[in-house]
Amino acid sequence: MREWTQFKLKKNGSERFKEFKIKTFEDHEKLLGSYKYSNYFLSKKNFFKRYLSNHRKIWNRILQKKINKNHQTLSVGSGLGINELLLIKKNFKVDCSDLKIPDSYKFLRKIFGKYKYKKLDILKKNLNKKYHNIICLSVAYTFNKKKMNIFFKNVNKSLKKDGKLYLDIGGSSDTFSSLIYDKYYLRVESEIIFLIYRLLNNKISFYKYIWGFKYKNSEIISIAENNGLKYQEIYIDDYENELNRSKIISTMIKYLPFAKYLFYLIGFKMPYVRLFEFVKA
Repeated sequence: MREWTQFKLKKNGSERFKEFKIKTFEDHEKLLGSYKYSNYFLSKKNFFKRYLSNHRKIWNRILQKKINKNHQTLSVGSGLGINELLLIKKNFKVDCSDLKIPDSYKFLRKIFGKYKYKKLDILKKNLNKKYHNIICLSVAYTFNKKKMNIFFKNVNKSLKKDGKLYLDIGGSSDTFSSLIYDKYYLRVESEIIFLIYRLLNNKISFYKYIWGFKYKNSEIISIAENNGLKYQEIYIDDYENELNRSKIISTMIKYLPFAKYLFYLIGFKMPYVRLFEFVKA
């Protein structure tokens, strides 16, 4: 496990290398996109057109195949509920949850109909109600090792006998390739773009975010099994998402088709989708 940092450039301003640590629900909401009202909440079509990214399509394909429609499913850290609403739309029985119920919930109910959304901190308590399935997508990267142990322990207590956990912690694995890419390449690239803007007298700010943590696949499996969850399999996909964090690489892929195949050799070492399936032992 290692700390995961991200580097972001924002036009206007003049701050260089200001550091932020992501701590609260509001911090994540601000960086990942506001949960307040927008025109994307006017229809299902607008909503999914805006938020249904490639890795979410992959998650949806797997979850619809693996989950029984008649079984009760809890989503932990649902946020906007993009994948959850895809399942609900197909008549899956899904309860959403997060540290807070987002403002978007009252607007999305108008286009998707009534669905359950509860306030829940899985690190502080397990539930009285037990579920057949629990899904947790792109949340657990915020957990250090101590919190990850608590997470798996409380998930175990919240599952029925032979219940399943579908977990993608968010982001690629802690490998040598991802370390070089995250810590060095993306920083150097951001520094170069920042300097070019400043030389041209354009305002730009350069921020460093302590985003969370990256784990090896073996570390996730070990922590889960130490807390009573048996590893079943892992679904790996999406070799482009991490590359899109680079402004230079993503631009080259967009405008130089042949470059895509070259950079995908790097992307194959950093798959974004790592959806683990665990069963209650």
